[in-house]
Amino acid sequence: MPITTVNIPEDLLKYIDSLVAKGVARSKQEVIIKALQNYRKFHMHEWHDPLIIIRGFRRALINQRSLNEILKKFSEEELYEIGKKMGFTLKDSCLASFGVDSTNRENWELALKLLEDNGWGIFKIEKDKKNKEKLRIIIYNPFFPKKLLHGYLETALGVKFSLIPTVEDVAILETVTE
Repeated sequence: MPITTVNIPEDLLKYIDSLVAKGVARSKQEVIIKALQNYRKFHMHEWHDPLIIIRGFRRALINQRSLNEILKKFSEEELYEIGKKMGFTLKDSCLASFGVDSTNRENWELALKLLEDNGWGIFKIEKDKKNKEKLRIIIYNPFFPKKLLHGYLETALGVKFSLIPTVEDVAILETVTE
């Protein structure tokens, strides 16, 4: 790895040192590399304070409690329909940013990684052990309600899912074969 020397303001250097001291990172190098990786991943070079622009689309940060206050007024069916309408945003983002169709199963990993990178949860795709045609998408610690994610992923991935009932903080969607 090439060595680069940069001048870092003292307050930022103290901050980096505090992260290392707390055990958040093992070294200053790790902090700086991770920061640059996130700078690239979130397209921070496109941001125009106070606007957050990622891959050409404006974003906003909202905490989960505020979001839940907005969404609690909707029924399960309304959340599903809202999700179906929202799902077009992932389709558009995949096409605009990467030139890929999110409805093609070969691109599902990329599409779900975009959601994961934006804090929607941890996504895992599994094949059904009994029926190889069926797939499950498991979302750990989902940011949005399960019914909203159900509708969202149906539109974004272009497939019908059934939502498996769970009591844990996990959403399980299974492809419906006809």
